[in-house]
Amino acid sequence: MLRRSTIGGLLVPAMLALVLAGGCGSLGSTGASGEGYPTEDIEFIVPFDPGGGYDSWARLLAPYIEKHLPNDVNVVVRNVPGAGGLVGANQLYSAKPDGTQIEIVNMTGLAAAQLAGESDFEVEKFTYLARVARDPQVLSVAGNSDIETIEDLKSLSAKRPVKQALTGFSTSDGLNTVILYDLFGVKYTPVMHDGNEEARLSIVRGDTDAGISSLESGLGELESGDLKGALYVGESKPKQGEPGYDEVKDTPSLQEAGHQELATSLEAQRLIIAPPGLPDETKQVLDKAISDALKDPQLLAKAKESELSPDALNSAESTALVDELMKTLGQYGGLMKSAIKNNS
Repeated sequence: MLRRSTIGGLLVPAMLALVLAGGCGSLGSTGASGEGYPTEDIEFIVPFDPGGGYDSWARLLAPYIEKHLPNDVNVVVRNVPGAGGLVGANQLYSAKPDGTQIEIVNMTGLAAAQLAGESDFEVEKFTYLARVARDPQVLSVAGNSDIETIEDLKSLSAKRPVKQALTGFSTSDGLNTVILYDLFGVKYTPVMHDGNEEARLSIVRGDTDAGISSLESGLGELESGDLKGALYVGESKPKQGEPGYDEVKDTPSLQEAGHQELATSLEAQRLIIAPPGLPDETKQVLDKAISDALKDPQLLAKAKESELSPDALNSAESTALVDELMKTLGQYGGLMKSAIKNNS
């Protein structure tokens, strides 16, 4: 049997070690409740079907966000498609702000839905964690069409309405169509399709005259010559060597047409968001993990292989971007609602 002095000599260091370990855990905590966020797996929602650009980005990012989080948890991608991304956005908006759910979204699409009065959320209330990439938009026509510019579409519309391939009005292509055609005086008839791929194919077949989709989504048809650009909508064009450079280098841009103020506002912004009211401590952990992931050399190499072009902003920068975009786009709410009413 151990003597009392021996027991005391063993217990005191052990208890001291436990106290120190507890203190270190508390000091190192980054969670909102002092528990060392994250302690649970994080669900990474993609509000579209598998296989598209948003899905590709989420699946590329997930393991690198895991890598750069302070605790060992899984980041699990889950597709929640429906209503052009609105099902997933509405679900996240009402989710508990505990850091267990994040989502990659098309910011322009969310703005379009809100301006059209078709959303159950307020864009400004989401928590913005990062911008992953910019997604310039291209107004495209068939590769064998005589149309070269949006002015040519205006001339066509003086004879008959342009048949415009659309996926809906409360979408980024709907927002672009309503604003740009009003700006340039193009008369059109919307021809609705279930998705962007179907819309682009209708232009190639000659069922419709024109349509708007992201450069990334329509790059295959632009590369093959099935489609060609009539107007480029984006902050800047791809640089030589970047995906899409050859396909849009000669396409007229919105800036060249004298509308710089809309060039950034109308291109799609791929953002990562969380529910409203996310605690600052939790936001800081996710902000850092996502920012570090987007700078990870391995991720950048894989993005290049997949022809994905990161253009990262952190949480504060993304929030400021959204505020500026909503100020610019907010003035078009009446125009969006009129377009829906006139074509319903």
